[in-house]
Amino acid sequence: MKETPIVFFCGDQATPANRHGWRTGMRGADRGIFYKWLNVVVFGLLYSTVYLARFGFNEVLPQRAAEYGISGAIQLLLSSCVFIGYAAGCFVNGFLIDRYRATRFIIMGSIGSVIANLLLYSASSWVALLALSLFNGYIQSMVWIGGISILVRWFRKPDRGLPVGIANMCSAFAYPIMLYLPDRLLPMGGTWSDGHGYAMFIICYALVVFIALIHESPSDFRIGDYDELDSESAANEGMLARLPQRYSVIVRALMKDRSMAFWMGIAFLSSFCRYGLLTLLPVYYTEGAEIELSSDSTNFMLSAGMGAGTLVCCILVGRKYCENPGIGVVACAGLSSALVVLFPSISSSEMIMAGIFMVGFLLFGINGILWLHAMNAGGRLYAGTATGLLNGAAYLGALFQSLLLPFVIDAWDDWDVVFLSMEIVCIIMIVCALFICKRDTNIREA
Repeated sequence: MKETPIVFFCGDQATPANRHGWRTGMRGADRGIFYKWLNVVVFGLLYSTVYLARFGFNEVLPQRAAEYGISGAIQLLLSSCVFIGYAAGCFVNGFLIDRYRATRFIIMGSIGSVIANLLLYSASSWVALLALSLFNGYIQSMVWIGGISILVRWFRKPDRGLPVGIANMCSAFAYPIMLYLPDRLLPMGGTWSDGHGYAMFIICYALVVFIALIHESPSDFRIGDYDELDSESAANEGMLARLPQRYSVIVRALMKDRSMAFWMGIAFLSSFCRYGLLTLLPVYYTEGAEIELSSDSTNFMLSAGMGAGTLVCCILVGRKYCENPGIGVVACAGLSSALVVLFPSISSSEMIMAGIFMVGFLLFGINGILWLHAMNAGGRLYAGTATGLLNGAAYLGALFQSLLLPFVIDAWDDWDVVFLSMEIVCIIMIVCALFICKRDTNIREA
């Protein structure tokens, strides 16, 4: 007798029947709930440590460059190359991750970044440093895209806000981990140059946990893939499934939706603002306004705001506005523009720190909303490709600010012009967000 197949939903609540008429089993649904949240935890843990290989590399790179007497222009190129490599990797690796197993790419990205950091000490010229910086950026791009590709297979559209918020929050908290790691965890304290290699072991430990516990797809456990109940998402996945599995074809299909170009613009502009403020504010308050604020404290507050912002914004948009996430972008971009223009008039240290926290909150809130859209646009088949397009644009924005803002500061020698340029960027971001908003907004019940 032919055995009747059983398909389980992976949502938080089992539904009476799916569109095929099969009924869910509570035991299978419980297993699905456990595994999908385990994925969130182990991926968030790994991603927060992988950032050590990026921050640590950038911390040690100037010291290595100084040993060779490299000019300031070459040092700027070296520090910017990680953005170039990361952007290129995003545009290329997203599609590859969709075609093959995401877990393999996450493992390759983690191990490759560790190797790049260790080879940093054996580089004998600025050309070797340049190649390592490009490679480190390229290989690290695999990790985040792979994580999004795994999460989209376990979480339906209305349930994605919290897991994406948690994963993105881990990336925000990676900087404070890097900031205090030498004094707390490295042998005898010291700086990154003293114990940089030890931090790489932390990544390896987290990677072992990831490999042991990650579960890439529900079908790996005879828990059937969920049926997408949202009609628009189901139709989009069906359309993508009928296309030839070629990079150019899938990218053209994703870009046919005109909103994708505006989402890429938002990714570019929000990253421009975030990385710009990360470097701009400490310099302004110490040199321009002559207010003593340590770069560590300002960067810590910005990271704390980023972590809180992406979690709150992803939960709110995922639960209330998953059909129209552009609303969240408009709100965050509008408030960011209001805050940026106020910074030159703030003189209280407490108010400055509060403002930095809120800017991080709002700008990284936008960052989290980007990945919700990537999941919606690419579905389970091509969320990696969509994430790659958005993340590639974001890191081009980070690259552009690293080249433009120093030029603006040197050319005008006027901080009002610098903040005005940031304000213009925020206004353009608001305009882009207005184009992606749908007029017929339905607010979901939490």
